[in-house]
Amino acid sequence: MENGSGFLAIGHVTRDGYDDKFRPGGAVYYGSVTAKRLGESVRILTSYATDFHLPLETEGMEWINKLSLETTTFHNIYSNLRNEDSRTQILSSFARPITQFDVPLDWRNPKIVYLAPVIGEFGPDVASLFLNSKVVASIQGWTRQQDSDGKIIIKDWPGIDILSFVDVAVCSHEDIYSEDNLKSWIDCVPILIVTLGRRGSVIYENGESFHVEAVPNRQVDPTGAGDVYATSFMIKYIETNDTRRSAKFASLVAGMSVCSHGVTSLPYRETLIDLC
Repeated sequence: MENGSGFLAIGHVTRDGYDDKFRPGGAVYYGSVTAKRLGESVRILTSYATDFHLPLETEGMEWINKLSLETTTFHNIYSNLRNEDSRTQILSSFARPITQFDVPLDWRNPKIVYLAPVIGEFGPDVASLFLNSKVVASIQGWTRQQDSDGKIIIKDWPGIDILSFVDVAVCSHEDIYSEDNLKSWIDCVPILIVTLGRRGSVIYENGESFHVEAVPNRQVDPTGAGDVYATSFMIKYIETNDTRRSAKFASLVAGMSVCSHGVTSLPYRETLIDLC
């Protein structure tokens, strides 16, 4: 990958538990597979232990793994798989943090950087490294913490120290702790996107906002849809410089992604040519 090209994702890959089965997860996983299927060359900076095995979908990507004693592991409980608001998450293990010293010098100038923490595994020292790249960030990983039982809950996070280095930030409506947090995020980034599940998404830009409808579908598994949206939006936005068109494209790709478990129904660019 040459400087100024490609897609770099930073954050923990995860082992996601559903009942007694585990599958790969994490924002970097869903975002990177999306970027690859949309034609980007992909690099991933992450941390995991020897119990994590790279999925077939990541073949051809370039990885740096900062080896850890544990892999970040979540247990996901959906009371209703068709309702993304019904998920409860339990964090049972956490890989080592990622720091600025883990980012090689020749990895600091990609076309797109996806800052994709799952629970605060890196901070502003990493976010500030990419001044010549377009940076999209998933806010969720900085708004989450564990309670005394290991359950994931949201927290107050104004975000100024990180979002000042970000071009586009994406969050779920579930990630918003308070109206003050939302206002802070709107003020910090040029474009803020709040996803609303089946109700679509709201995009804030230049003091204005607009709504984009979700694509109707038969939802099987909503896990990772926000990461698919964030990645698809940024790729299309760099191509077109058109916020509304990019949001509609992201809504389409994310809507297709939830029609099966994992990344099975994530589309390839060739599939989308006749739809966009």
